[in-house]
Amino acid sequence: MKQRITIAIGSLSVFLSFGIVACDRSASHSTKAEDVANEPVVKAPVVNAPGVNDPVVNDPVVKVPVVKDIAADSTDLLTVTEIKTRYGNLLCISPDMSRLKMDMVCGGVPTPDNDSIMLVFAGAFTGKYFDKGHANIAGNHVAGGRYYAGYRCMRNTGAFTWSAASGPRFFYKDYASALNKAAREGGMGFAQEMMIHDGKAVKTTRKLGDKNVFRALCLDSRGELAVYESQEKVTFGKFIDALLSQGVKEALYTDMGYGWNYCFYRPGKVGDTPIYLHAKSYPYASNFITISLR
Repeated sequence: MKQRITIAIGSLSVFLSFGIVACDRSASHSTKAEDVANEPVVKAPVVNAPGVNDPVVNDPVVKVPVVKDIAADSTDLLTVTEIKTRYGNLLCISPDMSRLKMDMVCGGVPTPDNDSIMLVFAGAFTGKYFDKGHANIAGNHVAGGRYYAGYRCMRNTGAFTWSAASGPRFFYKDYASALNKAAREGGMGFAQEMMIHDGKAVKTTRKLGDKNVFRALCLDSRGELAVYESQEKVTFGKFIDALLSQGVKEALYTDMGYGWNYCFYRPGKVGDTPIYLHAKSYPYASNFITISLR
């Protein structure tokens, strides 16, 4: 089978330098999404982002983005595409979910030793009390088909769930019942900050002028699951604009907090040598989203 990826990707492992804000439960924007009655309040500290608060530049609307097409082998399980937009360049990782499954791994760090794993990335915000287990994860969540209570997080305005029965689903504001359904169906799910819903940008707690490298779990223009990441430091507002320029319908922020940006993927097939977007994991890393062979 021929190799899908024809781009130079060796440099990807060095450009990722996240400065992400962990969940601030004192933020002024609250959410109606969390079933707060079922969530213990764990005093997880706020981790401040070291990013620079740059003003958002008024860029013209990109009507026809420049896309670098990459030849695809239909037997591959992931496609990886570099996309150029006026708002900054993107890396798009698209899994073939007809042959893959998703889960949330808590309390451990997935490694390439499990060669069925095709993609790993950070999921929900986390605190610094690693010994608290699931209570150290921001928001209620579902891992391995089981429902767990996390700590309350007012930045969690949306959620994502997946199960073999229902497939990938995104929810804005009201998602408590969706997490319960994912658990009943033996799936997974987590809450995070929503960026795009129904093809439109939504209000975020994170300032649009914050500048860094960002990653989001998305529903693309075809209605398929995809992970998008900026290929250089951009403002948060420009990252959202870049996603909108590609017709992204849903976008949920993904990362645990400052420095916890461990991520790898295999560029096509099971057993392929993994490509690291960031190879180092940190001691407070509490949860990861995995996409692996069914």
